[in-house]
Amino acid sequence: MFSNLSPIWRKRLRVIVAAWALLLVAVAFLASGASVREQVEAPRAREDMDAVIGEAALYLTGEVYFLSVGPLEVGECDVTPLRPGVALARTLMIERSHEVALEGLADRFGLARSGSAAPTWIGTTAGYIEVRVTEIDPGISQVRVSTGCRPADGLGVFRPAPPAEADASWNFGAVDCPGGGRLESWTTPSTRQPLAVEDSDGGCV
Repeated sequence: MFSNLSPIWRKRLRVIVAAWALLLVAVAFLASGASVREQVEAPRAREDMDAVIGEAALYLTGEVYFLSVGPLEVGECDVTPLRPGVALARTLMIERSHEVALEGLADRFGLARSGSAAPTWIGTTAGYIEVRVTEIDPGISQVRVSTGCRPADGLGVFRPAPPAEADASWNFGAVDCPGGGRLESWTTPSTRQPLAVEDSDGGCV
């Protein structure tokens, strides 16, 4: 294609192509950075995420519902092509739930009803926290909250000593509730529902 070009112009063309490739990488990096410029790093995002779970738990505490909070889930991801990060998620399971309570919870967080078969509400908070409320089965629902990909600097995971009867499958989850109180749970993975509860406070206490 460029065989009719002189050696000088072929060299110039290679320089231009290399410079163009570097420009594309820089644009991709800056564009990605712009999309996350207001997103805080993982430790603060975890606080924002747990605050949503805590608010939901407080809203439901005092009714007939039994609540359990899952462990912090951490997955690797890329904030930008040149910047690694982590995506965080946590689940609040609601037992003895009903659709009226879920609608009230959805209104509290400004969530929109989706068109899925199961009753589901989804939305995003001002801090880029993704919130999904879903009725899994009659009487079993979940609030699933996630951060998206965030810079991973300084993230630590706390796990207290487990109960004497626990084994390696038990996972710890805890969130502070607004105005005081705390929800703590020990759970195990489940294929039938969001969590299998081994021990939980049941609400904000």
